[in-house]
Amino acid sequence: MNILEPPRIDDRTYRELLAEATARIPVHNPEWRNFTDADPGMTLLQLWAFMSENLLYQARLIPDRVRLTFFELLGIDIPPATAARGVVAFDFPKGRLEVTSIPTGQEVLASRVPFRTTTGLTAAPVQVRAYVKRRVAAEEGFDEQYALLFGSFLDEGATFDYYRTEPVMWSATGANTVDAASTVDGAIWLAVLARRAAEVTPARELLGGTVLTLGVVPDVTLDTVVLPPAGSAAATSTEAFEFHLPDTSVALSASAAGRVPTYRPIETRTDTNVLAEPGVVELLLPSSQQLNHWDDLDPLEAGVGAFPPMLEGSDAERLITWIRMRTAGGAGRDAAGRRTARLTWIGANAALVEQCTRITRELVGHGSGLPDQHYRLANVPVLPDTVEIIIDGQAWGLVDDLMQAGPEIPTGAPSGRPGIAPDPNLPSRVVKFGAAAGELVFGDGLHGARPPKGAAIVASYDTGGGRQGLVGAGSISQAPFLPAGARVANPLPTWGGDEAPTVAQAERSIAAFVRHRDRMVAPADFEDVTRQTPGVDLGRVEALPLVHPDLPGQQLPGVVTLLLIPLHDPVSPDAPTPDQHFLRAVCDYVEDRRLLTTEVHLRGPVYVPVWASIGIDVMPGRAVGPVREAAKAAVRAYLSPLTGGHPGTGWPLLTPVSRLELTAVVARVDGVGKVFDVQLAGEGGTPVEQVDMPTALHLPHLVGIEVRQGDPLPITNLQGVAEPAPSGLPIPVVPEEC
Repeated sequence: MNILEPPRIDDRTYRELLAEATARIPVHNPEWRNFTDADPGMTLLQLWAFMSENLLYQARLIPDRVRLTFFELLGIDIPPATAARGVVAFDFPKGRLEVTSIPTGQEVLASRVPFRTTTGLTAAPVQVRAYVKRRVAAEEGFDEQYALLFGSFLDEGATFDYYRTEPVMWSATGANTVDAASTVDGAIWLAVLARRAAEVTPARELLGGTVLTLGVVPDVTLDTVVLPPAGSAAATSTEAFEFHLPDTSVALSASAAGRVPTYRPIETRTDTNVLAEPGVVELLLPSSQQLNHWDDLDPLEAGVGAFPPMLEGSDAERLITWIRMRTAGGAGRDAAGRRTARLTWIGANAALVEQCTRITRELVGHGSGLPDQHYRLANVPVLPDTVEIIIDGQAWGLVDDLMQAGPEIPTGAPSGRPGIAPDPNLPSRVVKFGAAAGELVFGDGLHGARPPKGAAIVASYDTGGGRQGLVGAGSISQAPFLPAGARVANPLPTWGGDEAPTVAQAERSIAAFVRHRDRMVAPADFEDVTRQTPGVDLGRVEALPLVHPDLPGQQLPGVVTLLLIPLHDPVSPDAPTPDQHFLRAVCDYVEDRRLLTTEVHLRGPVYVPVWASIGIDVMPGRAVGPVREAAKAAVRAYLSPLTGGHPGTGWPLLTPVSRLELTAVVARVDGVGKVFDVQLAGEGGTPVEQVDMPTALHLPHLVGIEVRQGDPLPITNLQGVAEPAPSGLPIPVVPEEC
């Protein structure tokens, strides 16, 4: 096959052009001997070289413009840069005791990188701290001791369920699990605290009848997302959490065993299922008289059963009220049917942000009245969904294809030739927008209206995107609009920002695009389209048709599972697993490109733990340490989900890990003279000949490896042990020290 190479265009620089012209002087004008900058002739040559370099630069851009035109003809849109998103929380530790309104679109900064809030809120000068009743194992003699203290609270046949009140320490990297296995009641208790003990009463009056905005970020380590067939009930489910306040207006019974607390539900508003993606929940608080808590309990009664957990110290003195947070209805249930919620962060006074800068009323140009007018926005990259075009005071819409636009002057189709004229019912005041180049293209009058001559074309839009928006926790710390003493911070790193692909990168996808036309039908289409997802570093994708991750061994028509492995995972580099931000980015990209009747499961691999203990003999004259490390590295690379297997493209699906194959891998390491033995173990812990991968979703994870000179270390020495827990009436554990 002959490959047509593009013609080589002159790429000489200013210095090269000037040197060549100067070298020709003795040939064409021998009398000219002064080549210094002071000579007027040299000044003219320098000017010529400068202008020539600029012209050549413009000429070198022509192929890129031609290639972009080919993309347009093929109907391929080069995606623009994607903007990073995140969540911020506002805090008012000082200043006046008042509610602050923060509308949508306010600018906050991470150094010089601008972000804008995409949700508004009314921020209150209070703190919200999360607590859980963390289950603890009963020690010997617990039941006898606590029966003396709490026996009157226990119904016949019930048992004690011991817990310890723990503040939830949110982490920027890992997630806290709140479920029936780790707490005694499956709830998160939110303590609403005043800034100081003296402000409890005025803060309670301030909060009454207002809205408390909570930011909720689900567990980013969850590695499964499901796209059900369009129109199914699962696709529109928005169940998340329910919130309750203590109802102190209902008197507690005088009988100790009958003192059961009552809670009233809080009305909430949210447009996000915060069990699946980050969002904000607005709590519509009742009057200040109903923002209370039980402060007349017996010392032994506090924290027992359904009462809120016990608080001590300054938090107890600053407590305004408790908010009980639980999963709503049937949402978030584990395999045993217990309510569960996996969260990374909860905080008050929160808002979602996006990395962008708002450009308002930019004068793009004036209409010429001619067909096919082209204009460019001054700032790129542009976030396409934010563009607004105003011409002569009227808003124009955006379209993907001007051939689908209506005529400037409505006309009917010529008699006997239906379909030739454009549909007069289609909108005509539309513009085609190319996000990558920030280009506006208007119609020719027949397909889309032309901006009139002299008409001002005004654009408002957001510009931003790229990796500059990926900042660490706490980086967003400036908000010029906040009053003195107020603060803003992002509790978690931002996510999702990525650069736009270059023309060269986009060219590599043309063949795949022509084959699948951006639609996911065959397994290869699923893999090709998924690899084009902007905003993620995808290391490997495997399309598994007819495979449902929860029904192994069955072939289900209409179901496809996408096994996704990120290129990098700082938490677990040997076993990279996609987090929720990664899966959501892929999910949003895949959603518009799959067949409506296809159920798509996006998930990470299930890693099967593997331990290897290897005994080798190092060649004479070689240092033992470097050879041992090289052998370990060879085994890790061989079992890697990204570079493993014999082809080096990732461990093959459904392929067991064989002890003999590991022996061969180690024997090929430079410096290894002999392999005495290889011991291999899986989850069972005992040495085996091979570790099986039960399904196509399973991949090996080398949990432990030891390479030593001589006989291998017993495999059991590389492993550890684990244990279980009970249930019953929640009882706070009294600390041994008072």
